[in-house]
Amino acid sequence: MPAPIQYSASDAVLSLTPVGSFETGVFDASAAEIVAFHAGSDRLFVVNAMAGFVQVLDISDPSALVKAPFNLIASDATVPVENDPKTSAGWVVFFDANAGTNTPLGAVGVGALPDMLTFSPDGRTLLVANEAEPADDYLVDPQGSISVIAVPDSVTVPLQSAVSTAGFTAFELGGSLPLPADVRIFGGREAAGQGVPDFPVSENLEPEYITVSPDSRTAYVSLQEAYAMAVLDIAAKAVTEIRSLGFKDYRTVALDAGDRDGGIDIKTATVPLFGMYQPDAIASYESGGESFVVTANEGDSREWDGYSEVARVKDLGDSPLMPLCAAQFPSDTADDANLGRLNISTTQGLSADGTCYQELYSFGARSFSIWDVAGA
Repeated sequence: MPAPIQYSASDAVLSLTPVGSFETGVFDASAAEIVAFHAGSDRLFVVNAMAGFVQVLDISDPSALVKAPFNLIASDATVPVENDPKTSAGWVVFFDANAGTNTPLGAVGVGALPDMLTFSPDGRTLLVANEAEPADDYLVDPQGSISVIAVPDSVTVPLQSAVSTAGFTAFELGGSLPLPADVRIFGGREAAGQGVPDFPVSENLEPEYITVSPDSRTAYVSLQEAYAMAVLDIAAKAVTEIRSLGFKDYRTVALDAGDRDGGIDIKTATVPLFGMYQPDAIASYESGGESFVVTANEGDSREWDGYSEVARVKDLGDSPLMPLCAAQFPSDTADDANLGRLNISTTQGLSADGTCYQELYSFGARSFSIWDVAGA
C-alpha cells in the first residue's frame, strides 16, 4: 500500500506520527514480532521468529533505519532458546549488546518453552516466563514456571547455579497456598485422554509475560489461558499468589462480534456474553506513590491436535457440542450477522444439567486494563 492507514478520533488526546520504518520483506508471518531498544548503542533488537534470529537495526537516524551487518543467531544447535521438542527444557542465550558481533557469551538452562524475559529495574535479576505448552498430541505437558536468574556484576554469562525456578506446586490440591476457584484450570492431558498428571495445576498454568515493580521486589506474571496473574516475590524466588482477572460483560460494553458483515458494527450484546481477561503483554508503573499493572487483554485458546476448546457460536448444537439455551438466547443469536462467527470456549457457560449453554465466554477482552496491586 502507498501509506499506512491512519485514523484519529476528533477528540484524541494523543497524536502519533510515523517517523521511519523497516520492512523485513515477509508478509503475514512472524517476521518482526518483539522490539527492544538499546539506548547505549542506538540500536533496535527485533525478534524475527520466522527466521529464528534477532535482527539488529541502527536507529541513530530514526527516519532512516539501517540493518546492522549481523543478526543474533538464536537457532544454532548449541545455543537455542526453544528446545526441540519444545516440551524439553530451553535456554537463555546471552550476548554483549555493545560488542557489535553475533557471538554469544554463553547460555544457561531454564524451563520448557521460554517465551519472554525481562531484567528487573535494578539490573540484578533476569526473569524468564517458561510457557511450557503441551505437545500437540498432549503426550507431554511440562510444568509452567518462572526462572529467576541472578545477574553477574560484569558482562559475563551467569553460572547455571545462579538460576532458580519458581513453580506452582504450592497451589496444587492440598498444597500450602490457596488457588482461587475461578482461576481456569481445564483441558490438559486428562481431557486429551493421555493420563492423569500428578501436578495438574502446574501443567495447566502457562506463564506468558512478566513485568517488575519499580522497586525490583515484586514481579507480576500473566497466565493468559487461565485469565489469571501470578505474583512473584523476587527475593524469595517464589510465587506467593495467583489472582483471577475475571470477565468483561459485553451487555454493558460494546463490541464488534462479526468480521464478515460488511463493516464495523459496534454494539452492546443483548445476551449473556462475556470476554475473558487474558493478557499477553503486561507492564507496570508508579503514580502518586502507588504501583499499577497494565494488561493487554489479547485472548488465547487451547487448540491442539489432542484437545481443543474452541467453537464458533453458530456451530453450537452440532454434535458433540451442546446448543444454546432457548431461555437465554433468541433464535437468531447464531446468525453470522449477530454472534455466529464469534469464537467461544466450550469449557464454560453450560447449564447446571449440562444440556445447553446459558452463557457464552469469548477469548480476550478487546481492551487494555489498569489494575492496582491488590488486583482491582
